[in-house]
Amino acid sequence: MATAIAISVLLALLAIDLIVRVNYARIVLSTFDTKPPFNVARVLPDPQAERISFPSTNGLTLHGSVHRPAHRTARGVILFCPELDGSHWLVTTYCEGLIQAGFVLVAFDFRNQGESGHLPGYEPNHWLTRYEIDDAVSALEWIEAHPELSQLPLGVMGVSRGSTAALYVAAHYPHVLAVCCDGAYSISLLTFHFVSRWASIYMPRWLEPFVPEWHFRSTGAIVRRLSAWRRQCEYVVIESSLTRLRRCPTLLIAGQRDNYVPMEIGRELVRRMRSPLAKLLVVPKAKHNRARQVEPGLYDEAIVEHFEQILPEQTAGSRSSSLVTSSASQRLISAESIDAA
Repeated sequence: MATAIAISVLLALLAIDLIVRVNYARIVLSTFDTKPPFNVARVLPDPQAERISFPSTNGLTLHGSVHRPAHRTARGVILFCPELDGSHWLVTTYCEGLIQAGFVLVAFDFRNQGESGHLPGYEPNHWLTRYEIDDAVSALEWIEAHPELSQLPLGVMGVSRGSTAALYVAAHYPHVLAVCCDGAYSISLLTFHFVSRWASIYMPRWLEPFVPEWHFRSTGAIVRRLSAWRRQCEYVVIESSLTRLRRCPTLLIAGQRDNYVPMEIGRELVRRMRSPLAKLLVVPKAKHNRARQVEPGLYDEAIVEHFEQILPEQTAGSRSSSLVTSSASQRLISAESIDAA
């Protein structure tokens, strides 16, 4: 009799927990699906750039541009993945230092963004889906098919949502030799951050200390599934791919004043890579995607030195010998130091 009562009480508690969790997820869902008010810069087309187009999945054509260094032999090629609502012309805003250092930058617009083709029924937001992965892979395949660019060492750089795509393709595409990300995050880490942050809005404060971490994480998973079903898309969780970057030099850039992606997210991403080649550069006073505006010299130095690692030793030049002593290198945070902290 006592056992039956205990089982009944347990089932009742589980039912109440499920009802509360689903209701909380339903309330959070509207915020989860709402695009943050990013202040994306508008950049005029570069008349010196080469316009390109190439096919992606779902019969779409993507558009972009190729930016070559002036009066220099190309040393390497970097694929640039722009932020949500950003244009491929933003590549010079973030990567001018790379172009001046002799790298070719290939930039493109994701589907339903900028000049690229529109997929009916799909409304992009700040979360990475399989569609953006398909587009980034299509851009890499265009580079691999190019008679000139396919002969150059290959790297990938992304900004904000473009960073998540960059990390994923760098982990899965064998020809990518290095990756750099500005304002990187993952859907599961950032969902957990905001679900736990919103908890005081949707539940009594006295109850929060009694809610275990796994409860917030499972609620976040419910929110993701509800959102994917409603938007008819497939979200991509990159955490399972991070350890595949162990042999790929990875640089994450985070703004200390980033109110959307806390720099702790970048620290956790680097920690999960568990690689001596993974580094984090924190830029004080910088907000989301504004690190180069705050410290342009440091920013350019850091990304140039990072991508010079993909160059053959004989073409890397004298800068390679100064990697350990440069101001940018001295401010990098490694996975080992994060674990030690």
